[in-house]
Amino acid sequence: MAKTIEMWIEEHKLVARAFNEDQPGTPIVFLHGITSSVDFWEPLLPQAFRQSRRWYALSLPGHYPATMPPRFREEDLTAEMIARVLSEALYRLCAGQPLLLIGHSTGGFAALHLAEHAPGIVKGVASISGFAQGKWGGMLGLNQKIAALPVVGNGWFKSAYWLIGRSLSVWVASLGIYAADGQAMRTHPAFLALTRSGIDNYRRLDLDTMAMYFRRMPHIDISQQVAQIRAPLLLIAGDKDAIVPPTQSQMIAQQVAGSELHILAGAGHVPMLERAAEYDRILFDWLDRHG
Repeated sequence: MAKTIEMWIEEHKLVARAFNEDQPGTPIVFLHGITSSVDFWEPLLPQAFRQSRRWYALSLPGHYPATMPPRFREEDLTAEMIARVLSEALYRLCAGQPLLLIGHSTGGFAALHLAEHAPGIVKGVASISGFAQGKWGGMLGLNQKIAALPVVGNGWFKSAYWLIGRSLSVWVASLGIYAADGQAMRTHPAFLALTRSGIDNYRRLDLDTMAMYFRRMPHIDISQQVAQIRAPLLLIAGDKDAIVPPTQSQMIAQQVAGSELHILAGAGHVPMLERAAEYDRILFDWLDRHG
């Protein structure tokens, strides 16, 4: 059973789900992607892992049930702010104990930056469909452009995301933009649980905050900082990812000596659903070696 932890950091409310805190060993922290939530990870993890390892799922700033500070300024949504706030959250969760950090997409970006920003507590990092440069492709890239349109962009973005969340069937259909292998995604054993928890949290998102992320991320670039990562690094990407092309992971791997890079054939932006067996083998082998 998860314990919910709320933390207030620089007026940000952050939320974590904590599991098996009494277990020994290296704590493992998972970071979700854009418009997702702390509840993304639990259905995806093998039962033996969920019940025996000490692990946490931590919210990105501003993602329900997390909230941004009152009167938060858009120009303050930077890579440095995200790393600063999350590093303090990691320190509080694990009392400064070195940990393993796993992030998907924008969570992968955050994990990479944290490995450089807080090397004293990040013992190893796994980036899944992560990036150093926040200009996305595919439908999310189009949504970045819509959100940035003068005058009308914020309203159009919010209206589109609000409409998607009104209907479960429409919301489930919209998940197809993430997958190159939609059949594999939809038949994954965790897909039903993900959709049930996912839409509930999606409907509670602050869409002004999400629009802010979509406008700001194209201007974020940590490609110089990732070269400073010294912790063990695992990179997993799909070769058919239209949102974050695998060239992002390849570029990062070239900059970080000793990193492990796995490009999964036929997978898009959610390889944990599209190529589950291969993904699980790679990730949990890495965790066994470094945890």
